[in-house]
Amino acid sequence: KNLGLSDTMVDLVVAGAKVGAVFGPFLAGYIMTKAGRRASLVVGAFFFFVGPIVMAASSVSAKGLDMMVGRFIVGLGIGQCSVVVPAYLGETTPSACRGFVVELYEVSLVFGMILASAVDYLLTDIPNDWRYMVGVPAIPGFLLMLGPFFLPESPRWLVMKGREKEALQVLHTIRHAPGRVKDDRSTPEVENELLEIWSDVKHVEASEKEVSQILHRRRGGQGASAAGDYAAGESAGEVNEIEPSSPAANGS
Repeated sequence: KNLGLSDTMVDLVVAGAKVGAVFGPFLAGYIMTKAGRRASLVVGAFFFFVGPIVMAASSVSAKGLDMMVGRFIVGLGIGQCSVVVPAYLGETTPSACRGFVVELYEVSLVFGMILASAVDYLLTDIPNDWRYMVGVPAIPGFLLMLGPFFLPESPRWLVMKGREKEALQVLHTIRHAPGRVKDDRSTPEVENELLEIWSDVKHVEASEKEVSQILHRRRGGQGASAAGDYAAGESAGEVNEIEPSSPAANGS
């Protein structure tokens, strides 16, 4: 209403976030594989920070295009964080409390929606209230962008990159065993968990290699592209796993 948008443009603005949410998981999978889970968290939070600012700065002359772009950016953040947050929690949380932590994440999403409605209500009927309503989410987005710098990297990703010693240090820290790992020694439980992660990673890599070879034999030159698509799908599926498949990681 304040921007004088047509019904069609309003629909496009609303759809902007949904479109962004479609592409967000693909971007998340790429960043998670190349740069790590923490980096993907930072990028997702960056979208939550920039998107609201773009929307709050919308002008009438843009005829809703800037609002649509802002919504699309927020959608990228939604799609990205919907993948990387459960993955990070699943890869860093002990199996004994993993279910509780994941449920706490889901409850936090609902609480955030309720809080957003309450803030919007408080901002109603003030000059340019809509700008504040769409711009205030940039504040938690900024805080979320800082958070990953204080978190450890996923031990699974470290193992994927051949950095087992760092993964052991991370596991030693987050499993409530204070102190640094010296002379490559740690508790048997942590060492066993690292071995389970390493075995699972190698199993996934072997499966991807086998499928790639099959596709190359059957499809010739098109096999590489198909194998790449499969690997991307494997990454997308893998990051949505809440619990590792290994018996030890499941506490059995």
